[in-house]
Amino acid sequence: MTEKKKTGCFKIGCFGCLGLSGAVILFFVLLSVLQVAREQGGRESVTRNATRELPRIEELERMMASGEIGDRGELSIDPSVLASPEIASRIGRVELDLDLGEFEIEAGEPGSAVEVEADFEEDAFRFEERLVEDDDGGYTYRITMRPKGGMIGLMLRGAGNNPRNRVTIRIPPDRPIDLVGTIGLGSSRLDLGGLWLRRVDLEAGTGEHTIEFDEPLRSPLE
Repeated sequence: MTEKKKTGCFKIGCFGCLGLSGAVILFFVLLSVLQVAREQGGRESVTRNATRELPRIEELERMMASGEIGDRGELSIDPSVLASPEIASRIGRVELDLDLGEFEIEAGEPGSAVEVEADFEEDAFRFEERLVEDDDGGYTYRITMRPKGGMIGLMLRGAGNNPRNRVTIRIPPDRPIDLVGTIGLGSSRLDLGGLWLRRVDLEAGTGEHTIEFDEPLRSPLE
């Protein structure tokens, strides 16, 4: 008669499973302690302001200066103006990569630069803004707000509980752009009225997101 060998946890007297369970429990206890300590110590936020002048399109500037387009009596500019090769290749992208916070976009003043105001927890989040110009005269202006180390890093820092992040973006209404990118967890209010948008392609995550058009666009969307 042969004796069957014990397998699984019982092979080593349950110590393997108990050790694994203890490690999991210890991880969540440590995570809770970090969160409590952070709440008791307060969470400090920093403010970053950025002003970025977008590249100009000379042909558009000439047409606006001569009165060919942009007359004050016009409600909108014919979209065919943006389809000409010398203009279409130079239209830039404002690209959003925003996650976990409150985000707002609105029209700035004519002739102004893009203005970005960011209030965030610097030890837990990464804020960046960068303008990259292409060889054909186009450009991408990218605005990023992401947790450092992803969601796991955010949890370990104890900052996942009601993070104090807010980003406000003001876009000049007299520059044609494509507005693209993602807005993740959180809330957003996009008041796009009055802007000169050729295309809008945004993906929104879980949260409360609204898009408003309080004024007509400078030109109909594609």
